[in-house]
Amino acid sequence: METLGNYLKEERNKKGISLEEIYHVTKISLSFLKDIEADKYDSLPVPLITRGFLRLYAKELGLDEKEVISRHEEGKRVFIFEKEKTEKGEFVHKNIFTARRLILLLILVSSGFIIYYYFGGKIDFNSLNMGQTPSGPTIEVTGDKPPAGAKNLSEQETLELEEEPILRQVEAESIETAIFEGAQTEMDKAAGAESGVEEPTDEQDEEISLQPEEDMALPDKIGVDLVCRAKELTWIRYRVDEGEDREVLLKPGENYSLKAEKGIELLVGNAGGISLNLNGKDLDPLGPSGQTVKITLP
Repeated sequence: METLGNYLKEERNKKGISLEEIYHVTKISLSFLKDIEADKYDSLPVPLITRGFLRLYAKELGLDEKEVISRHEEGKRVFIFEKEKTEKGEFVHKNIFTARRLILLLILVSSGFIIYYYFGGKIDFNSLNMGQTPSGPTIEVTGDKPPAGAKNLSEQETLELEEEPILRQVEAESIETAIFEGAQTEMDKAAGAESGVEEPTDEQDEEISLQPEEDMALPDKIGVDLVCRAKELTWIRYRVDEGEDREVLLKPGENYSLKAEKGIELLVGNAGGISLNLNGKDLDPLGPSGQTVKITLP
């Protein structure tokens, strides 16, 4: 369909009239005359004034004023429709673009929350810098997978199971060390007494001189035959006749025999952990467990 602007321009050219001549007669601005012929509806003044311009233009060209205004109104509706359609398309396109950006943003945020939840919020981001090594324990997994249905142990339970035998060993070593230190102290006291230097005594330490009963006294030529039977872990330091000091650590169930011509000196680190048999005769208990005693036989 031919637009109003093209229609007016063709009619003006047929009559050989220029826009300047129309301007001088109608006093309509040349810019408005050009906008009318170019169908620039959005550049024209308000509808009332525009209709007045069209009447003067049509009258100058000898055209039907009502037909010109009618074609103007129809063309304006088409112009507005096309403009709204274009603007709507741009709006939809813009909204689609914005929606895509929002969806991408939601995906990124959701991914961040999933990663944070998966790692339990334990990620040390400071350790991720170049040239730095992440802090924290390193867990090395070796061996085959556990059988189906096996109970998964927590890290704390696993550490407790691993530490239990170690704790038992440390406890046993602590007892042994305590017995050894107690015996060492007693020997040091004995050495100080021989040299004339008095040392403080421990309330639990006591010197026991055991003598066989008179009716069991043996001639000197028989000598001393001593058997030590261990009931608990026991440390012993002994001296046979006037020889050098020697040490032995007896475990439960072990026996240790000593023979001498004149006598035997014993320093026992665990009095309740050992029983003595002198020349075939069982001696009285030496004392409670953990007590250090010094014994001279016979």
